[in-house]
Amino acid sequence: MMFLEYAALGATAPILSLYLRQYLGFTGAQTGVVIAMSALATCASPLLTALAADRLLSAERLLAFCHLLAAGLVLLLWKQSGFGAVVLLYLLYTLALRPTIGLSNAVGFHHLGVHRGRFALVRVWGTVGWVVVSWVFSYAWLRTSHGNLSHALVLAAVLSLALFAYALLLPRPNVADRERPGLMPLEALRLFGSRDILVLALANSLVFIAYQCYYVGAAPFLRQAGLAERHIMPVMSLGQVSEVLTMWTLAMVMRRLGVRRTLALGIAFEIIRFTCFSAPPSTALMLIGTSCHGFSGALFMMASIVYLDSRCTAVSRSGAQLLFMMITFGSSSLIGSLLAGWAMDWLTGPDGMVNYRLFWVMPLAVSVAAMLTVPALKSSRHAGAGA
Repeated sequence: MMFLEYAALGATAPILSLYLRQYLGFTGAQTGVVIAMSALATCASPLLTALAADRLLSAERLLAFCHLLAAGLVLLLWKQSGFGAVVLLYLLYTLALRPTIGLSNAVGFHHLGVHRGRFALVRVWGTVGWVVVSWVFSYAWLRTSHGNLSHALVLAAVLSLALFAYALLLPRPNVADRERPGLMPLEALRLFGSRDILVLALANSLVFIAYQCYYVGAAPFLRQAGLAERHIMPVMSLGQVSEVLTMWTLAMVMRRLGVRRTLALGIAFEIIRFTCFSAPPSTALMLIGTSCHGFSGALFMMASIVYLDSRCTAVSRSGAQLLFMMITFGSSSLIGSLLAGWAMDWLTGPDGMVNYRLFWVMPLAVSVAAMLTVPALKSSRHAGAGA
């Protein structure tokens, strides 16, 4: 399940901006608007999922339905070339697809039962799926005479259909055995009134603005730097390879460094990434920069989740995580997408080439600002020694 879930996501996410720019001829601002639709979907989808899951459908059946809908929408998207139609269909596609991340987690936890502690071993197959689809599509399909980048959308549809069929085969549990999800409780809103959580939210907001600049700019940057299309997805998948390596050692790292230092280390990899990209282009620096993505994501996001959880009560936990997701993956990613698209247009010269050295200075400065917020976080005796 996790393999198919993240393979479907990984089929389009790394190269969408390049597809929009190179195949559809969209401007940087238009590209940013299209990609920003996923952030809008992230704000809405958790609430939609909370209302529907285990009320109208079980999580397994809702997962199947969402992937069936996503498959149809991405095929329609593949046939579009006009800006308005692409924006609308990509918004609908991400509205269908975004809830499946949380739903697949919920299904995984439920079917693991008393072995919930092994979830990380299940989730890592999602990262493997992302890497495999990147390499197979690039080297088994793009190398053929009839293969082109737009077919990544078709592949995403095929993978969603495969997961639709698989999810239908999963046993449907008794709804009474499940804890019914609720909407955000007031306790979570009160939690976000505390100084520590506001600082953590600010740090995450800045980091996710920088993340989104990477997703908007990375593929076009690598292509302009001379990388062949068939190499772009495998090179960007190095971030997922490093994520797997980091997840295997994450518990040890957090025990030794504590949560605050782990957060700082994650941001440090962001700074290294954007420093590499803003230097004169070289293959070595591009490989180092893309590899930093997984180190940063695993360290920073997992440490943030642990820190937030250490401040939660049993009543506020679910709502706090939901609100945190809406702030980071939602509003901050929206800002990052629009900002990156605008910057790409502003830095495009008369020859059509983007000044990516200056482009990457922007997320570099944002990442440095995020690093400056970490010392303001208080330690937590629950979050790990030396937090």
